[in-house]
Amino acid sequence: MVGASARLRYPFLVGLALVAGLTLRYPSAIAANWARLAIINCLWPPPTVALACQVSGQTVLARALRQTATSSDSAERARFWGYTSDWARLRSDYEQASTPIKDPLHLHWVGLAYYNLGDTEAAVEVWKRAPETANYWMHVCVAGINSQRWSEARQACELALRIAPEHGQARAELGRVELYGEGDARGALVAFAAAEVLGGHNAITWLAWAHALDQTGRSAEAAELLETHALSGPLADAIRGNALRQAGRLEEAILMYQQALAQNDCDPWFWHALAATYVQLGNEAAARAAWAEALALAPDFQPALDGLAALGPN
Repeated sequence: MVGASARLRYPFLVGLALVAGLTLRYPSAIAANWARLAIINCLWPPPTVALACQVSGQTVLARALRQTATSSDSAERARFWGYTSDWARLRSDYEQASTPIKDPLHLHWVGLAYYNLGDTEAAVEVWKRAPETANYWMHVCVAGINSQRWSEARQACELALRIAPEHGQARAELGRVELYGEGDARGALVAFAAAEVLGGHNAITWLAWAHALDQTGRSAEAAELLETHALSGPLADAIRGNALRQAGRLEEAILMYQQALAQNDCDPWFWHALAATYVQLGNEAAARAAWAEALALAPDFQPALDGLAALGPN
């Protein structure tokens, strides 16, 4: 019969071997996920997973796990749930707190939890409790971008940068405001370049930078940026199509636009790009059909109206 101490030791050792092996093989992707599963489901104690993370180079997560294992402080728990992206647990912990949370970093994590769970208004209300932090104003800027409140978004980004001039993500978000809210692609390029120096980009702002390059006629550079950061999605594919069309590779461009439209057929610009390429290939019937799709989405879409006018009567 296996003794009690052996029963306790066996899952600990198996857990250590399994988590360590996985994190060594897939350090960036597995560490956080297995740490979360291990702690939340009580499969293995936090020190076990912390050691595995430390071995695989995940020192930040390892430190957070050790703090979680030894502290009953809700701010420490919030930091752990944030590192492991367990937004539901972080929100629940906050809502069940017996005393008001005042720590700015804790409030930052809680705001991120609400934001990532789709409750932007609640996120902003939480961030307002620490309004003098650059992160607060940066997230207000993001909320403004998402709701297309452009002047509010610009003001928030500028406040973030006034508090912390080297806040890279705020600089990148300002680029998005300039690109999408103000139509200033060249100004956006300046902001995106500054954000790169400050290390402030994420997948969304890298894509916006590529979009700004594309809008200023630098489609090849845009496509290169997309490849460098392994960006995908309908906008990325449409930008790649523009680069191919600019390089004269029209058949390949058609395929790329079709790939973009397979993911999102509600953007008239994608249909316009496809139509313009068909015109270059001499396929007027296909061009007319693509522009008709664009006008079905936006009856006043001027590029499609101009394109059809240039073709003349059907």
